[in-house]
Amino acid sequence: MAFTFIDLFAGCGGFSLGLRAASGKELLAVEKSPMAGMTYYHNFLNRFECHDDPRILKSHWNDLLHQSNKRLKAQSSSEVRLIVDDIWKVLEDKDLLEKIKDQQPDVVVGGPPCQGFSLAGLRKGKGDQRNQLVHAFRKFIVATEPKMIVMENVQGIRLRFDEGGNSPIEEVIKFFEEGEG
Repeated sequence: MAFTFIDLFAGCGGFSLGLRAASGKELLAVEKSPMAGMTYYHNFLNRFECHDDPRILKSHWNDLLHQSNKRLKAQSSSEVRLIVDDIWKVLEDKDLLEKIKDQQPDVVVGGPPCQGFSLAGLRKGKGDQRNQLVHAFRKFIVATEPKMIVMENVQGIRLRFDEGGNSPIEEVIKFFEEGEG
């Protein structure tokens, strides 16, 4: 049974690979890192010619990003399939979000960066900007209204940063339950 999905914080495409194997069709992937975006693009959208000199590949990729304003299409598609940019900038594009909502995506998946939540890290709390990316994920969900969401993170997202507050995941769940945008 085919379904559609969007992959946020897509990295090199682990979620996309699994969902494609389960008959999913990606509507869009969003990744901030140009290096991970290049891998995603090569693996899923349009394979680069093999070059012996990695500088040629990097130059080609940088030209492609510049020419496409960080919005890349699949080889056989007129639709943007990969955005290599900050998720907060994507959230500013109300036309894009409305277009995605109109496509009625089945699933939005994502693994917001976990370093700020990890028990192996410094756990700086709300002062760590990476920790706010779970809220960018939430805002994308609210704006696009998928049928289902899947968010992957580390155990530390379930732990409070201080005695009086909620854990980061409790905050996200509270926003969904109360219907806040």
